[in-house]
Amino acid sequence: MRVLCHAAAALLAGAMLLNSASAGQADVTTQVVVETRAEKILEQQTRILEEATAKQGRYRDLDSRSLGRLKREQETVFSLLEGKTSSEELTPGDQLKLFNSLEAISAIVNRDEDERMVCRRARRTGSNMSETVCKTVAQRREEQEKARETLPSRHAISCGNFCP
Repeated sequence: MRVLCHAAAALLAGAMLLNSASAGQADVTTQVVVETRAEKILEQQTRILEEATAKQGRYRDLDSRSLGRLKREQETVFSLLEGKTSSEELTPGDQLKLFNSLEAISAIVNRDEDERMVCRRARRTGSNMSETVCKTVAQRREEQEKARETLPSRHAISCGNFCP
């Protein structure tokens, strides 16, 4: 069961439409409505930080490296939401940073890096219009592996027809 911060990480979906066409699926757009109040997000992150620092409950086995990563991602969340009442007050770029930080926190807490969602702005091929592309770490790694398999090796490129 994923901790509540995963639901908070989906807050961006309420403000942005996530397009799954880039994942090779049909052109389908999904909208999820979730908590966007900064106060609630900050309360949750403060609670997680307190429990993780005290090594309580589900955080008792969190190693120091993971705790350091957790604190760095939470610093990003706290700084982005400082003085805000809602995540919708953030620029689209900052909303993306907030989403990615909350997803990273969720992955650390749940010890599930492969399922961490990472969103980036990307331009469609042949267009100046950019879109938000969200994929899990596992999906991105799989795409990179497939790309490496389909590219010719450096040796084949460098020697052309003259190689034995």
